[in-house]
Amino acid sequence: MKDEADCKFTNEDEQSIWNLIQHRLSNGGFRNNYDKYSNETFESFINNQTQIILDLSQIYFSFRVIHGLLLTPFYIGMMEEGRDKISDNLFKLFKNMRELIIYARQHPISITYLLGSVEIYFLGNYLKITIKSNVNLNGDSWVAMDYEKLQKVKKIDRKYEMFEILLNKTAEEHVLTINYGNGT
Repeated sequence: MKDEADCKFTNEDEQSIWNLIQHRLSNGGFRNNYDKYSNETFESFINNQTQIILDLSQIYFSFRVIHGLLLTPFYIGMMEEGRDKISDNLFKLFKNMRELIIYARQHPISITYLLGSVEIYFLGNYLKITIKSNVNLNGDSWVAMDYEKLQKVKKIDRKYEMFEILLNKTAEEHVLTINYGNGT
């Protein structure tokens, strides 16, 4: 029986995934020195994923190399300073994605940037996004505050017509559900 320590994700593992992702994003232009079978197996894995789950705490603290590929920070002076945006790389990699679940907890992301990317990469095809965040001591969350802002913007900006945006609140977490496009 394998020891738990034998199953840990190493820096070499993370670098291997980074190399495979870079190879895929560059359509083979980035040479990762893996054999054809390894690259094609990764390609098949990517193409067959319809549900993607991102745990931002794990990405932030355990997968620094992957963090740089999937999350991009907004810098000082930018409109949504202090938030990360989900990189377009996620949508370029997982073109057949139909559901994205983000365990954001206390890590705010730019929902408006996310919606803009969805609109570009999914072109009316169905996608369900679920974003889960912690509730603070006041019983509120960044997701609930963003929901209120989005409801106001949705009334005046027609580009958000294709998005159904719902908020579900419990004492422990707030869950924002965004449905985009046609069909299920």
